[in-house]
Amino acid sequence: MFEARSAIIIRRVLVFCVIGVSIATVMFRAFDPAREARFNMLERHHMQMQTSNQKLQQENQRLDNELRGLESTDRGWETVARREHGLLMPGEVIFRFPVEPKTRTAGVTRP
Repeated sequence: MFEARSAIIIRRVLVFCVIGVSIATVMFRAFDPAREARFNMLERHHMQMQTSNQKLQQENQRLDNELRGLESTDRGWETVARREHGLLMPGEVIFRFPVEPKTRTAGVTRP
């Protein structure tokens, strides 16, 4: 009979210790200063990502508008082809004149 009571008491003490250690671990993790620092870092990173996302959405909208403008008329594609790729329409001729290099006049003054 004495052995049964001591076994019950030992089990209760062990359960109490396990519960106490579990609560202490949870409390330690909840009030850990490193946890707060990680949370602040993640919050800053989240704000940076939101800002970056907004900029990318604006750039996407601008590019979408430019694409719609190019698709709406043939003149849009023609302008891009001329400006960025130097393409010509059939029968067009480009005249290029040589540019005279500027002469250096360092230290020379003219009256």
